[in-house]
Amino acid sequence: MGAKSQSLLGQGKLCGTQDMKKPAKLNIWSVVPTPKCLLLAVPYGWLLLFFLLPFLIVFKISFAEAQIAIPPYSELLSYAEQQLQLLLNIGNYQYLIEDDLYASSYIQSIRIAFVSTVLCLIIGFPIAWAIVHSTPSTRNVLLMLIILPSWTSFLIRVYAWIGILKITDCSIMFC
Repeated sequence: MGAKSQSLLGQGKLCGTQDMKKPAKLNIWSVVPTPKCLLLAVPYGWLLLFFLLPFLIVFKISFAEAQIAIPPYSELLSYAEQQLQLLLNIGNYQYLIEDDLYASSYIQSIRIAFVSTVLCLIIGFPIAWAIVHSTPSTRNVLLMLIILPSWTSFLIRVYAWIGILKITDCSIMFC
């Protein structure tokens, strides 16, 4: 943690922290979340809803058996004979371990990730060093040269939408 974070922690200004020098008092206001905590809850809720929940659904389906039905997989929990039964199928994971295709694909993916990371570091660090040690006027030009290529896909997409949505004489005839 940086010095600023530690000083804020010591003052009890960050979400969920208290001043360690003062004894903690139990009151209703210590339980009510602060506006800062509520503000932080929005992105965490968003991540929970759109990342963790679909991940858990796919994880649940990975333990089910494939069926020709709707939904196309078996239920994991069933209630039969006054007992709750958990039916897990680990055959998918056994197949993943036993088949050499998956292991070789995984190792190849790790190799590609490692090589691309090393190449990005070899290319990126000298460029970053040159940008940091350049004059302020040159620094802005160098930063634009780095950022500009990432804008091209956005620009192409915008021009494609302009071409799609452009009103022509033919489209007016069909209205």
